[in-house]
Amino acid sequence: MRNISLVCLTFLLASCSSVQMPEPVGLAYLSNKPIRIDVGRVEVVKQYQPSSRPPHVENELPVPPTAMIQQWAQDRLLPVGKGGSRAVVTIEDASVVEKSLKGPGGLKKVLKSNPSEEYEAKMSVKIEIFDEFGNAKGF
Repeated sequence: MRNISLVCLTFLLASCSSVQMPEPVGLAYLSNKPIRIDVGRVEVVKQYQPSSRPPHVENELPVPPTAMIQQWAQDRLLPVGKGGSRAVVTIEDASVVEKSLKGPGGLKKVLKSNPSEEYEAKMSVKIEIFDEFGNAKGF
């Protein structure tokens, strides 16, 4: 009986070990060459307004999605043209929503680590090209 108790205790302690999270890999796109655009400048317009009301959690992230998109545009879109032409990057959606997950009940709940929520991120970006007179040339 004592051996069975020891085995059960060992199993329970092993199941309580901490979960190791993977190390962040950084901005993978930085290893690629910038996208050269024949415009004089690149502008970023933040059309999406982040929400602080549940279930939205984008304002709780270490780096909000709108900031990530803006950084991507600055890092990847390289204006190589002359004059007043411009590329306009419009952030249309950058939402992150938390959804509760129903986990198992009973002994499985105690013995197994299951996620209690999941996160759904949506990002939508439009890039438009305008000539020096403000006429749309493409998107």
